[in-house]
Amino acid sequence: MTTCAAVALVTTVLAGCSGGTASPGASATSTDPQVLSALRKAATATEKAGSAQVDGTSKTGTSSSARHGVLDWSRTPTSGRLTVTGTGAGETRSLRKAAYVRVSDSVAASMGGRHWLKYSAAAAGTLAGQLGASDPAEPVKELIASGDVRKVGTEQVRGVKTTHYLGTTASQRIELWIDKRGLVIKSLQKDDGSAGSTTTTAYYAHYGTHVVVKAPPAADTVDYTALLKAQSASPSASAS
Repeated sequence: MTTCAAVALVTTVLAGCSGGTASPGASATSTDPQVLSALRKAATATEKAGSAQVDGTSKTGTSSSARHGVLDWSRTPTSGRLTVTGTGAGETRSLRKAAYVRVSDSVAASMGGRHWLKYSAAAAGTLAGQLGASDPAEPVKELIASGDVRKVGTEQVRGVKTTHYLGTTASQRIELWIDKRGLVIKSLQKDDGSAGSTTTTAYYAHYGTHVVVKAPPAADTVDYTALLKAQSASPSASAS
């Protein structure tokens, strides 16, 4: 197992955490004002809550993964801890000044037995961005900006009465289930990208929960930038 395998694994783990992103569509003037008002309330309430527990799934073709953990979006960058199972299995931790990805035992064997890759503050943006994509306020803002959203009706989601909204952006179909407090209880995003259609579903609970994320032991950590440099300097990398 070479450092190439470790680098490739990180890309897979990050993909497993992604909730997708979308470009805003047209202005919101074509949407029912009452729907827009409800979504603005939801964006404000969800942002103000600042944190939550999250679990969900992501499917692309025959590949699928599940994730669960906690997120804190009260400050930038988003911090949190997510565990991914299935395709791209692993754990991600994002702190204010660094981010970490845990690799498998077989990949760790190629890194001197160390199980964590560390991103410095400058390089942590990618991982923090993936966690930020799970911020429940983001799809609400995207629907507000899209100008294409409607109220579907009311539904029970995990025992909570919610209002169901459906809309599209320039690149996604987004569905949201929002409770009477204006908090997102469930989101579903379908993105038809170059790699195929990806459907990401997330459930949120325990808003305002206290999020504690600790860095892995330094003795069990390898710097990702140093790993890339070692890969580019190795004879096998040059030969390829």
